Amino acid sequence: MSSKEIDRRSFLGSAGALAAGIMLNSGTPAKAAQNGKAGSKQGSRICHLTDIHITPFRDAPETFEKAIEQINSLNPKPSLIVTGGDNIMDSFSTPEEQVKRQYEVLDKLMAKTDIPVKYCLGNHDLWGWNKSKSKTTGDEAKWGAKWPIRHYGLPGEYYTFNHSGWKFIILNTVQPDPNDKNGYIGGIGDKQFAWLENVLAGMPLDMPAAIVSHIPLLTISNFELMDSGRNLPKINPGWICYDGPKAAKLFSRYKNVKLCLSGHMHRQDRIDYMDVSYICDGAVSGGWWRGPHRGCQAGFGLLDLNSNGSFKHEYIEYL
Repeated sequence: MSSKEIDRRSFLGSAGALAAGIMLNSGTPAKAAQNGKAGSKQGSRICHLTDIHITPFRDAPETFEKAIEQINSLNPKPSLIVTGGDNIMDSFSTPEEQVKRQYEVLDKLMAKTDIPVKYCLGNHDLWGWNKSKSKTTGDEAKWGAKWPIRHYGLPGEYYTFNHSGWKFIILNTVQPDPNDKNGYIGGIGDKQFAWLENVLAGMPLDMPAAIVSHIPLLTISNFELMDSGRNLPKINPGWICYDGPKAAKLFSRYKNVKLCLSGHMHRQDRIDYMDVSYICDGAVSGGWWRGPHRGCQAGFGLLDLNSNGSFKHEYIEYL
C-alpha cells in the first residue's frame, strides 16, 4: 500500500452522519441483517466470496474446498457466486509462472461447483503493477487487468449484468498511486464514474441495483488503526475509495441503488447510509490462510435478494 494518507477533513465532511448507521464485526458470528419491506418477493440467493487469495500453499486449496462444499450444500442453493476481488494470492508483485500456478489452483477448485461465477478484480489480481518485484516492464500483453479480464472472460475492468431482477454493477476500485509508481489507491476515477452515472441513468426506476467493488466505497473498518494522537486522524488511501462519498451522493439521486458489496479489509462491517447498505464482508482466506484476521474469521457473504429491492445478508463462517 501507499504511504500517502488522506486527511480526515478532505475525506469525511459528513462523518457524523455516517456514525448513526454502522455495524462492525471483529470476530463474533454475524446474525442475519436485513432491510426487509412489507410485501417483499424473494428473487434470488447469491454468495459473495471476497479475498479468496488462493495459493498452492498454507493448506489453502483444502480449506477453500470446505467453503465450496458448504456453498453447494446450502438450501436453497445459491443461483450465483459473485467474487469481491483478490481472487488469487497475488499477481501485483509476483512473476508470471507463479501467477499461472495460482490461476490453475483457483480454476480447479471453482470447477467443484456448478453455480455460475461473476468476478470482480482487486489489487492483487492486477498483474505486474509492482514492476521490480513482478519482473515486468508494463509492455506485456497480459499486464495489469488484461490477464484477469482474459482469464475470466470479462467484458472489461468494470461491467454490468442482470440477475433475477437485479442489476449488478461491478467496479474496479484500484487506481494508480500518483505518488508511488509501484503502488495503488482506492478509487473509482473520473472515467469509470461517468460510466457508472450513465448506467444508473439508463436503468428502469423499479429495478434494484447492487454495486460490487473490491476496495470499499464506505467502511468503518479503516478507522481501527488510525492515529489517535494530537494530529488529525489519517486514513490509508489504499483502504477506502477517495471518491466514495461522491458515489454516495450519486446513489442518493437513484433510489434503486440498494446495496454496495466490498471486501479488501478482511474484516466485516455494515454501514446503512442514505438508504443504501454498504456491506464489507470478511475474507474467504481469513488472515491469508493463517487463521482469523484481527478477530474476523474466514467466511463469505450470503444474500437473499427480493425483487422489490429488499434483502437479507448473513456472514457465514465456514470453518
